[in-house]
Amino acid sequence: MSRLYTLGYTASGADERLEDVMADGSVVLVDVRLRPVSRFRPAYRRSVLEQCFGVRYHHVPQLGNVNYRDHSLSIILADQDGGLPLVVRWLEQGYAVCLLCACSRVTSCHRVVVARLLQERCLCEVVDL
Repeated sequence: MSRLYTLGYTASGADERLEDVMADGSVVLVDVRLRPVSRFRPAYRRSVLEQCFGVRYHHVPQLGNVNYRDHSLSIILADQDGGLPLVVRWLEQGYAVCLLCACSRVTSCHRVVVARLLQERCLCEVVDL
């Protein structure tokens, strides 16, 4: 069974958890932010993540929440039909996947929606870091 991790980099201890999970060379980091930028945490900018993780880093903006700026609005993924197959492919190839977002609380974050949709498409264990 494939493993699907979810991580919000603004959560306490997120840096260490990301380092631990990515120490396993069979984990693909999938950035599900609509825009892979961070004003306050430069280590989570796309260019830095690409530098750190190389071909194991992938930005999939199709799985970003178009309403990320206004938490009073419901979660709407940009293009789930376009983005989900990309992640399913890695899971089916035997890779573990870590979904990366900024949100500190998984319960109110779109990554839980993405994880549920992926779990419906392929048998995978979801671990919220």
